[in-house]
Amino acid sequence: MNPNSIERLISALESRPYPPPLAPRHVWQPGLDEEIAELAARVPGDDPRDKEASQAVQAMATALHLWNDSLESAHRIVQLFEYIPTFDLLHGIVHRREGDYANSRYWLRNAGHHPAYYGLQARASRLLEGKDWTEVDAEAGSALNAMAEQGEWNPYLFLEAVAIRQSRVGGEEAKEVLEQLQLLELRSIVRYLEGLLRQEGREGDEA
Repeated sequence: MNPNSIERLISALESRPYPPPLAPRHVWQPGLDEEIAELAARVPGDDPRDKEASQAVQAMATALHLWNDSLESAHRIVQLFEYIPTFDLLHGIVHRREGDYANSRYWLRNAGHHPAYYGLQARASRLLEGKDWTEVDAEAGSALNAMAEQGEWNPYLFLEAVAIRQSRVGGEEAKEVLEQLQLLELRSIVRYLEGLLRQEGREGDEA
């Protein structure tokens, strides 16, 4: 696995002119999706460290598929690794973006308080601060205000805000900020996985 290929894919996804939608209708870049799929093709060897590294790469591929709005590709991977926290977190996001909120809540609960959330709440609070969101959106605004003030990232509260917003038409400003929060979430997961892959690479070099 070439780290440069992951960096190039991340750079391509960062070039999107708008954040990924809450409920995508199609893959953003099909050609990019094929390149991401190649990351998940690595087969682990007999060494347990190979298995851990392979899972980290496939989790990265899943996160990048999500960033590219390829829910089916992401879902295929997470179904191979159920009840592993990182994959359960990604599984929950897949279902949230599909609009299957009950299943999303189930997988998020299995993921627990994931280390990928570290630092996410601070970035979310900066995005949401300085505004009473109930004046923007009477229904989703209460959840957004609570998200601005909470001490740590709460994926269930974000899920609630998305579900409220997606249940009706209008509320474009609330939708846009939720899409920005979703992008922060994806970036946090990718950042966490980059760190994991760097660690796996160092341990492989030392072996």
